[in-house]
Amino acid sequence: MSSGVVQEPYLSQKAGDWEIGRCSKLKGLSPGIQHLTSLEDLEIGNCEELEVMIPLENNRRLRYLCLIGSHKLASLPEGLQWNKCNKYISCECWRLKCWH
Repeated sequence: MSSGVVQEPYLSQKAGDWEIGRCSKLKGLSPGIQHLTSLEDLEIGNCEELEVMIPLENNRRLRYLCLIGSHKLASLPEGLQWNKCNKYISCECWRLKCWH
């Protein structure tokens, strides 16, 4: 019998805030996420296989993006020029080059 706690994948949505986590086989986000016009905060955590981010420039209300533990993600789409907008990004992804 294992004494470890099993951590299940999750998707949490509330009033413009989305959290996606522990989806170990998720390689990319659905293009439909571009049409979530009320999306303000997006957190993606511990999705180790995530390689591709969908352009989110149509999400004018998006103000916060947090990426943690998506270590295969190497870059963000060109439309996510956070330094040109009043937006905040938090990254803890080894390969991600979001400001170069």
